[in-house]
Amino acid sequence: MKKSLKGFTLVEMLIVIVAVGIIGSMTARLLIQGSDIFVGETNRQSFMNEVRFAFWRVMRESHGQVSKEQFFSSTSKDMYLKHSNGNNKQIEIDSFNNITLDQDGNKRILTNYYSPLSEGVTYYDSNFEIINQSESGLTEAQTKEIQLIKVNLNFYNNQDTTSLSSYIYPPNFDYGEKSGFHD
Repeated sequence: MKKSLKGFTLVEMLIVIVAVGIIGSMTARLLIQGSDIFVGETNRQSFMNEVRFAFWRVMRESHGQVSKEQFFSSTSKDMYLKHSNGNNKQIEIDSFNNITLDQDGNKRILTNYYSPLSEGVTYYDSNFEIINQSESGLTEAQTKEIQLIKVNLNFYNNQDTTSLSSYIYPPNFDYGEKSGFHD
């Protein structure tokens, strides 16, 4: 009587090893692709959060302006602000395309994704016509004419771009010029 040996042949073992290798490499490729998509979307979300915060902060700070005259020397890239609590603030777009907030001497970068193709800040008079400013900014006479402010900012990060725009009508502009009782 002949005894038969049970087991796998070398050819069967090689076929299984090759099949497992092919399936493993396909799975690894899918996992790497999935992690790249996750990292890209996380970076995109981070970009959008930072841009929204910077835009919201510009809107909030300019909305709390005490009077029109405080915009003296403001340009499309710089806004000089004074709030009702007496704090002086400057929102500036610097030469490195950073939007910074200078609050009583403390500078803070809000975002570094600013696009130089942005319109920046536009000032409108009571007829809703654009107030043309000089290189040095708004004059005192021009600041008295401000009725509305438009902030239009573009941001970019690699292939992602976004544009945020809004009009600002500070509530303190509602009351007009101060006048005394005996005038």
